[in-house]
Order: sequence, then structure tokens, then C-alpha cells
Amino acid sequence: MSANEMLDLLSLPSGTQNPHPYQVFSLVGGEQDAEVINAAIKKTIRKLQDAKGTADPADWKRAAKWVQQSRDILLDPVKKKELDVRFGVIELEELPPPPGAAAPISAPAAVPPPPGAAVKADPLVGLLPKADPLAALLPQGNPLAAASPVAATPVIEMPAVPVVPVPAANPSPGNDGLAAAGNHEAASFAAAPVAIKKKAPKRRRKSRTGLYVSMIFGLAMIAMIGALVWVINVKPGTIAITAKDGSFTVSTDQGSDKSLQAETPRSPSQGNRSRAVDPIMGSLAPATRNGSGSNNPRGSFGDTQGGMGGLGGMDAGDSNPMEMSPEPNATNDRDDAEVSSPMESMETTVPAPTTPGPAMTPPDTPEPAPAAPSVPELSEEMVAKGEELIAKARTAIKSSDWKQIKAVHDAAADTAFTPEQQMRAGPLLEIADLASYYRGAIERGVGTLDTGSDFEVTENLRVIVVEKGPDRLVIRFNAKIKEYAFDELPPRLAEKVASFALKEGDPAVIASQAVYQAIAPNSNDAYRQAAIQTLEAMTAEVEGASPKQIAVALRDLLASSP
Repeated sequence: MSANEMLDLLSLPSGTQNPHPYQVFSLVGGEQDAEVINAAIKKTIRKLQDAKGTADPADWKRAAKWVQQSRDILLDPVKKKELDVRFGVIELEELPPPPGAAAPISAPAAVPPPPGAAVKADPLVGLLPKADPLAALLPQGNPLAAASPVAATPVIEMPAVPVVPVPAANPSPGNDGLAAAGNHEAASFAAAPVAIKKKAPKRRRKSRTGLYVSMIFGLAMIAMIGALVWVINVKPGTIAITAKDGSFTVSTDQGSDKSLQAETPRSPSQGNRSRAVDPIMGSLAPATRNGSGSNNPRGSFGDTQGGMGGLGGMDAGDSNPMEMSPEPNATNDRDDAEVSSPMESMETTVPAPTTPGPAMTPPDTPEPAPAAPSVPELSEEMVAKGEELIAKARTAIKSSDWKQIKAVHDAAADTAFTPEQQMRAGPLLEIADLASYYRGAIERGVGTLDTGSDFEVTENLRVIVVEKGPDRLVIRFNAKIKEYAFDELPPRLAEKVASFALKEGDPAVIASQAVYQAIAPNSNDAYRQAAIQTLEAMTAEVEGASPKQIAVALRDLLASSP
């Protein structure tokens, strides 16, 4: 039980430390009415007895001790008068000596006042009773005082006056606990307050966690400094730090090897060597170099979704109209002849024996290169099939039907063309490849966006991604929500989204963007003309395509009637 609950047993105000007897019985300080005092004592004892069953035994005994001591003080006239002095009810000089105490030796004998002297009258003589009303109830002497070895003085008999009987407090069966509690305490109520023993503070062992953390941090710093010193001294090359799944990876790339590979010149014979001539398709395109798949739009066209891919499976040599000619290149034949003739002469020529005479044997002349095999003629049915496929390709490109473009491309791999048909079909397939590659970049760019993210389309326009799907994009700008299919994206928005998945400045990217803007269903004449002019002005080489021939084919497509 807490201190406040113990004070509630005696109806004491909260925070009381050492209550005086009047507070214990809820009396006014200095109360002199015996009936009021007895009634308050009975009420407090009864309340304490009622709370004995629910109160804590230790706290209840302490409260009972307070009640017993306060009761003894209020029923003892000497102690009560000493208490009343504190409240200013009586003067200190009026206190009688305690009964049984020896008279002070040094005190002079009382001298009666001279005759005729004025006697000070007590203003309370008429109000106070002649005898102590509690004399019949109080014991003669202090029960708590120890027996004094000094001989007690004779008790002075009080004059015979009528004594007003005061009803004594009737002890109830529950008072035995109060009496027993009072017998265990021999100290006076006026004793010093009970000192509460405070527990000695326990010294907690200092945790070594902080020391370990500091040591680990110091070791990590030393390791980082050592790594930096090693990098500065060894110079391993480019250091790449990547973060994935909450972890960091530090890798180095020897840039010197790449620089050596980049600076290694190509052999002249590699560029001048003639290519094999196919009897049906003509000259084959050069083989794709390793690592160039990311820049070649044909290689990534097969990765698009929704029926827009599929042209990437075609071999580069089968679809390159720039190098498909019915006859071999005469210049390359001459170069091959010049390169191969010394080798052949070294292998076949035998030195002639020396003969006397001024005449010398003339050197052997190199044999001419064999002529390319003639292209076999196609049947009328095969020619008609090629014309039909070219017509389907033109229709699919003009309508931006990506599924039809894929079907035409797949059929072109198994269709034979005449040299004239090959010249017309080549640019169409290049247009389909580049446009489909750029549309696939739009899909990949949308895939990099997160719902709730924002990006800048122009300097004055910023949009927020509301939702994205496999074939649509929902954005918010200027407090409006717009939903677009991929084929319906505005040109500026489509260009920005595709830039998230493409390498800026790559000639293949520039050409594919121009081709897509020229045939996109949501484009207009201004964008189409600007795209064709971009292709015509390109000077950089695009692997597997000719921007100028593509521009000519686009003008022909746009000029023809739908």
C-alpha cells in the first residue's frame, strides 16, 4: 500500500508526514470539548477497524500506532496541555508540574503578595470548570515515563468539588489490536520521524558494447584508407560502385585493355576482302561484330511485346539492301587479285634455270579472278510472290500495323526476290526494323517508370506517372489525368519516354527515332518532314541501314495514295 492510501485510512490530507493528534482524529487544533474529542476518537477507531480486512497489515499497524499515541496524548491532561501550547490555547507558564515529579531544588519559595497589591484577574475563571473533567478517566502519573529513583512528593488533594462525569470510550472487541499495537511502541509521539532507509545504489557494470563498436569503426576506417592507398599506387583502372539489394559492390575495370583494342587499326585486307555472293539474294552483308547488338536495332526488335517484335530473327546479310547487288563488286575483285596474285606466284612459280644469253625470262602474269556465278532466273510465280510481299510491306508500314510488319518480315526470309525487287524491298525492311526498334524502346522506357514518380518532358512541363500497363500509360499534368496507348503518345512524350531506354547520340538511335516519327500514327506532316530531313542530313554510318535510301523510300511511301 502506498503512503497516500495509508493517509486515506485516517482521512489525512495527501503529503502529511508527521500528523499531530488533532489531525489524526480530524479535530480542530486546540479543541477543548471533551465530548467532541471522545466522539472523534470513537469514529476514527471504528473506521480503522472496518478497514483492517482490506488494508495492508504493516500500514494498518502503523496507522493504529498513530491512533493509540494520539489517544494517549489527548486523554493525558499534561501532554494535552503541552500540545495546546503549540496552538496558543494556554500559556507556557500555566503548565503544572507532572504528577510524581520532584520539586525543583533551585526554585525559590513562593512569596504571598503584599496586602493591598493588585491581583491580576484571569478572564477565563468564570468559563473554566473548577476541576479537571477528565480526572476520573486519566491515570495518576505518566504511564510512559520510567520510574524515577528520586522520592516522589506527596500528592496534593484536590478540593472537593462536584466532578462532571465524562463517558469513557467503550472498548470494542476490535480494540485489542490497537492496544497490542500500542504496547509494542514505547517511544513518545513527539519523537523524531521515522527515517526511511534508502537502498545503497548499485554500481552497474559498464557495457563494453561501445568499446567494441569504436574498435570495429576504427578497423573499417583503416581498411578504407588502405584500399584508397592501394588504388592510388596500383591504379587498377576504373572503379565501379554498384548498389543492389541493399549491398554495395566495388569492381575495377582495366581500361588499358579496351584502349589497346580500340586503338588497334584494322588490316586493309579486312576492309577490301570480297564477300561471298549468294546465287539468289546477291552480295551478303558483313557479319555482325560481337558486342554490337545493343546498337543494332535489328538485334533488339525481337524483344518487343504485343506483336511488335519478330524482325530481329532475320540475318543481317539477308536484309541489308545496301550491299545486295546482283553482280560482285569489280573494285573488290581487283583488290583481291592484287592481294592474292603475289601469294599465288610465290606458291606456283619455280625459278627458271640460268641460261647463257642476254635475254631474260619474262615474269609470269597473274591469272584473272574467276567471274561470279550468274544469278538463276526466277519463275513467274516466285516473282509474283515477291511483288505481293512488297505490297504488303508498304501497306503495313503506312498503317503502322506492327503485327502485319512482323508477318511480312517472317515471310521475307523465305521469299526470293529479283535484283530489282531486292532494291525496293531492302529499304522497306530497314524502315520496319528501325521503327519497331524505337517502339520497343518506348515500351522499355515505360517499364523503367514507377507509379508516383515524375519526370520533365519540357522545361515548362513536368508530368506524374499515375498508372502504367503493358500497352498504355496514364499521366497527370496541369491538374488533369490523361491516358495514352503507346501508339497514341504525343511525339514529345514518346521521345522522352524512349530516351530512358536508349543511348543518347547513337546514330542508330537517331535514325530509328526519325523513322518512327515518320510513320507513327499520331505524327503529323511537320514531324514527318522533319524526320525525313534528319535522315537525309545524316553523315554517320548506321550498321545494317542506309539513312539516305530510307529517306527516299519514306518520301515515296508518304507521297503515294493510301
